[in-house]
Amino acid sequence: SNNAGIYGEGIIDGQGSTVLNDKMTSWWDLAQKAKTGGNQNAPRLIHINNSQNITLYKITLKNSPKIHIVFYKSNGLTAWNTTIDTPANARNTDGIDLLSSRNVTVAYSNISTGDDNIAIKAKPNSGPSRDMSFIQNNFGSGHGLSIGSETIDGVYNIDVNGLIMNGTDNGLRIKSDKSASGEVASVNYNHVTMSKVKNAIMMDTVYENKSGSTKANWHDITYNDITVTGSSNIIFNGKNAAKPLQATMIDMHLPT
Repeated sequence: SNNAGIYGEGIIDGQGSTVLNDKMTSWWDLAQKAKTGGNQNAPRLIHINNSQNITLYKITLKNSPKIHIVFYKSNGLTAWNTTIDTPANARNTDGIDLLSSRNVTVAYSNISTGDDNIAIKAKPNSGPSRDMSFIQNNFGSGHGLSIGSETIDGVYNIDVNGLIMNGTDNGLRIKSDKSASGEVASVNYNHVTMSKVKNAIMMDTVYENKSGSTKANWHDITYNDITVTGSSNIIFNGKNAAKPLQATMIDMHLPT
């Protein structure tokens, strides 16, 4: 689809907690069962493939069976004043997944969910993710603003400017492992405030113990004016990095 969008005001309810008539269980219950083995076959709420110039404005998405928004191999997404509101215990309910896409803006939006609030990925043989801005957003529950875990085709030019996170499991996270690591470069985090966040800053090259031969090549990562209140972890794990991890940190306000 080109030059399209979903405009509010209104609510799209994925009813992930509603019992399915033919299964006598809900999508979220199936997801919990799959945690101990097997796969869940739950649908995503909005999936956008091979598209250009898509806008989401003043809409609320909630209770997705799985990921709320997937933007895949596409160019040009604006999510403005968008709300995602799903419980923290709903598995795999990422807010917005940006996969091998470019020219993305997420602004003035509120995201609370059960997995990554935002995930930026570059899956194998799908192309890079690049040129994305995240401006003046608020995150509640969720696993944070994540780059990865698949970064093998490259992630470039990511700009975060003005982000408040309250009660998020992770904050600013870059994650990958031996199976699908690649280059991540020119990432700028500016004016971020975090409270009650378990892991405020993470660069983890062995996020999952998967086998493979790929190495993380992450460079030109800058953190500027980052404020963390309450106990929180700062984690740098470069075990699978091509060279030692480095980051520029300016005006950091971290717990003592």
